[in-house]
Amino acid sequence: MHRLLLANKLISSQSLRILDPNTEEIKAYWVLYIDVVVISLDGNVLDVAWASILAALRSTRLPQAYWDQDTEGVVCYPEVSRYKPLDIRGLAFIASFAVIDLGAEKGGKVILSDPDEFEEGVCEQRVMVCALEGGKVGWIEKGGGVGQVAEVVECVRRATERFKVWEQLFAEVLGSSG
Repeated sequence: MHRLLLANKLISSQSLRILDPNTEEIKAYWVLYIDVVVISLDGNVLDVAWASILAALRSTRLPQAYWDQDTEGVVCYPEVSRYKPLDIRGLAFIASFAVIDLGAEKGGKVILSDPDEFEEGVCEQRVMVCALEGGKVGWIEKGGGVGQVAEVVECVRRATERFKVWEQLFAEVLGSSG
């Protein structure tokens, strides 16, 4: 997850900086910890964990903080009205796929979207696509099997289509401003 946040530059480091108000020098950074608890497992845990992490980050508000020279430490204003959102740069969603070879007599290879643990265990290859705004791809991971380019292209197509659905859900649930 950490790699995806960094590779796609989703969080602006400026929104995590804590400055000395007199010199505007960076004195500290906010550190964010995210724990994901899976209550019910049906489908691909990575896909839904990523969506929940992104939702949590988009709804995170940090207290306004500054460096206090007298105490040589960070001080936060307690008023909720001074809290500010993280600067999240766009959206990125993960879509996982499993390619299972049923054999030529049963239809050849099948690409499963959102495979569960069992399906991943019997698949020939796995593909994970990180889809970005504008139909762009931020990351592709492929494991197992020789695979055809057409299979990966189909996974990318499905991931970018799923991105549109997630984008609409986020706009409805969290608001378009995050």
